[in-house]
Amino acid sequence: MSVDFAAEGLLDGLEGEAREARERLLRRLHDDGVSLDELRQAVEEQRLILLPAERLIGGEARYTGREVAERTGLEPDFLMALRRAHSLPVPDPDAVAFTEADLEAAWTARTFQKAGVRPEDMLAITRVLGRGLTQAAELMRSVTLELVLKPGTPEDELALRYADAAAQLEPLTAPMLGQMINLHLRHIVRTHAGMNRSRRSLVSSSARRPPSTRSTVKVGTCQVPFVFSFA
Repeated sequence: MSVDFAAEGLLDGLEGEAREARERLLRRLHDDGVSLDELRQAVEEQRLILLPAERLIGGEARYTGREVAERTGLEPDFLMALRRAHSLPVPDPDAVAFTEADLEAAWTARTFQKAGVRPEDMLAITRVLGRGLTQAAELMRSVTLELVLKPGTPEDELALRYADAAAQLEPLTAPMLGQMINLHLRHIVRTHAGMNRSRRSLVSSSARRPPSTRSTVKVGTCQVPFVFSFA
């Protein structure tokens, strides 16, 4: 059934080529399975041009929160708590709002649980990562858009260009982030190993140090401690 996008108010404020380009984009997305409600929400939030890339990266919503919880063995409340920790929208548990990517992320969380990671620790780590990744994702979105943005490009063409660019860069993102996390973990491990060696050396040195006595001298109105060693 053909949708009258003008009657739905999705072409308001547009004229000429801009109106035609918007209608082509709406038609293409609707034919690809995007509901009228989703289109209306994207227009209201001024992100219609990003919707093709969003569907490409995240996939189509197929599951409710309860279904994801049942499939993975996560508690529904914990699944939603992870969403909040990520600073992501928390949908109604019975709303079809979760994609295959969301299901895969839930399986990963379940694997961490089985490995013995406590829920409160998982949430703490997720909060820290969520804050940083929110900023990184916004910057990456802007950089990708700059790659394809050209003055005078029709909205539907720009949306498809952006989706194509995202498709090329998206497979590189997860390996890149994994490599960056590993670099920092390796640095932390090495730093702590060095600190432990320094502590052991200090303890050993203190054990061999000759006895000392402590005294103070008065400098102005301050008592300044001095250590006199018998070395």
